Parts: sequence; structure tokens; C-alpha cells
Amino acid sequence: MLFKTHSNNREQPSQGSSLSKLLLASLFFVSCHARPPNQILEPQVAEVKESRLQQLLPLKNATVATFVTENDLGETGKFMLEVFRTSAESASLSVAGRSDALVIDFRGIRHSLGGYLLKEPLKQGSKFIGRFGDVTIARENLSIKVPAGHFQNCLETVEESLRPPKRATSVYCPNVGLVSLIVEAQTDAAVGRLQAELLQYEKRVDL
Repeated sequence: MLFKTHSNNREQPSQGSSLSKLLLASLFFVSCHARPPNQILEPQVAEVKESRLQQLLPLKNATVATFVTENDLGETGKFMLEVFRTSAESASLSVAGRSDALVIDFRGIRHSLGGYLLKEPLKQGSKFIGRFGDVTIARENLSIKVPAGHFQNCLETVEESLRPPKRATSVYCPNVGLVSLIVEAQTDAAVGRLQAELLQYEKRVDL
């Protein structure tokens, strides 16, 4: 699996645990590229007023977001998402040694292999193609409370596919980025749900 969680449940893995692993692997912003080098310079760009897109997904270099997870069986865990900003037009998201390259332009922020994380116009009802399915901007100006705090003026997107049946509900908040993610998926044997919420967001410290 792509995301390794540390479950508090010490029992033998159940069918639900296996499905939870599939859900973790389906978190859409990580693929199977090698981790980028640790030493990446901040891009040298002129200071300009940030757009709404840049506020909702800032992608600041050397920042680390820690998420807590819980599946439908009550099993909990954690994972860390690290941002590497390689230039004004590119970035990389890394989880557990695996990373996903992103391309940034005036239209939106997309995966290098296809599909957008966010795309203009950032208005309720707008639609675009995501990593695995069709994405709809479901809500604007959303308030949400997660372990990291209470955030306002957030944006919620819902990405859905029919084959295989899967849905990802993501919430992005100004100056932080992703704060909540709910992945629901169906296999031949079961239906599973995994929720991830932001616990901490900070600059990486190299010792």
C-alpha cells in the first residue's frame, strides 16, 4: 500500500483492515515515483498577490502535514504528507517515501500523469477531471473543525468513479491546503470508508 498507518488495533487483520489498506492506497495525490531529494531550493519568483487557488493549495516548500485516520471499524492511524516545491510551476507531494509530481499553471494544479487536484473556476457546481474520476466543487465558504483547529472559507470537492465504485470528499482551507479527506470504496467483498483529518501543519525541521 502507498500509505502506511499505525493501527491501534492489535488483533489479526480482518477483512475490514484489508479494505482499509486499499482505501489508503486510493488516496489520490500519491503515486509510485521515487522520493525527491531533500535539498530543494525555494523558487525565486516575484512577490504577487496570491490567487484563491494558491491560497487553498499553497504547496509551500518543506512543509509537513500530519493526518489522523479512522476507518469504518474504528481502527486509527497516522500519516505525514510532505511538500517539496521544485519551482514556481512544479511541486511534489511525498508520503511514506513515495511521491506524486504536480504541475501548477493559471488553470489549476494537476497531477503530472493527468487529472486535477483543483481547477478554476473555484465555484460551487464547477466540474473537472480528477485523478480517478469526475470532480465536482460541492461547497464553498465551508467552516470545518478538525484536530488541527477550526478553519473557515474552505472549499469541498467530491471526486467519483463508477468502475470501480469510489468516492473521495476533500476539504481545502486557505493558507493550509487539504484538511479533511474521506475515501469510500467498494470491492467485490465489502464497502469501506476511511477518514483522514489534519492534526498538525508545520515547517519541516532538518536536524
